[in-house]
Amino acid sequence: MTLSLDKALDRMRRGSQLVLMHSDCAYYVVPGRRVAHKDANKILARPDVFPFDGGPFPGHPQSWKMGAA
Repeated sequence: MTLSLDKALDRMRRGSQLVLMHSDCAYYVVPGRRVAHKDANKILARPDVFPFDGGPFPGHPQSWKMGAA
């Protein structure tokens, strides 16, 4: 089961992060649940979402937060 776009955004407004898990190439809101790729892409396109952690490879973020960068 995946989080809806609205629920994922609500959790991110409360401090959760969107994380790309490379083990299964899926996005998750942490804490929370999996987010559909189409909804993750909508979240990533928002101007108030920014990379939080560079991840293991330079230039390839692995987690994002909502708010001011």
